[in-house]
Amino acid sequence: MIEVSFFEHIIARKYFSVSFQNEEDDGTDTLLQPDSGTTSPAKQEAKKPMTEEEVMKVFDEMIGLETVKESVRDMYDYLKFVKHRNEKGFDDKLPQIHAVFTGNPGTGKTKTAQILGKIYQGLGLLTKGHVHEVDRTDLVGEYIGHTAPKTKEAIKKARGGILFIDEAYSLARKGDTEKDYGKEVIEILLKELSD
Repeated sequence: MIEVSFFEHIIARKYFSVSFQNEEDDGTDTLLQPDSGTTSPAKQEAKKPMTEEEVMKVFDEMIGLETVKESVRDMYDYLKFVKHRNEKGFDDKLPQIHAVFTGNPGTGKTKTAQILGKIYQGLGLLTKGHVHEVDRTDLVGEYIGHTAPKTKEAIKKARGGILFIDEAYSLARKGDTEKDYGKEVIEILLKELSD
């Protein structure tokens, strides 16, 4: 069995079999089975998502990023307020929750996006809260008609979570020619963001 942990919580568990050649036998393979005490994946309970408090605790424990933490806390508090008002019967519209993260590599942009996904999932704004990370090569096609399907596929994979575009500035290059399809990606994203 192999387990994948995220923020010290198990998010995936995969069972597999291993075989090896038994040196004492006649060359037949012996199959190792999981311990009899383990339960099958179908019988295991689904792991509960992290609570809002747990997510915020992980976020608060990140080093630095004080202005980012303050902005996220403000947005979190406001979204909780709007959600509470909606539960009480008020017809408040949620604000746009799109975000742009800037900073050097290794400054916590991706981890912050992952935390936002969990916060938004906890507030009921996202169904999955996952982060689908892409870059220019995942979105821009090599020939006419190839960019839109690649971009729409990335958006489809991000549904219910966050589409994180690493180095998004590369989509709008200076001196763009008609052969560069980065602008087409931007147009598709703007339409999807507004919808």
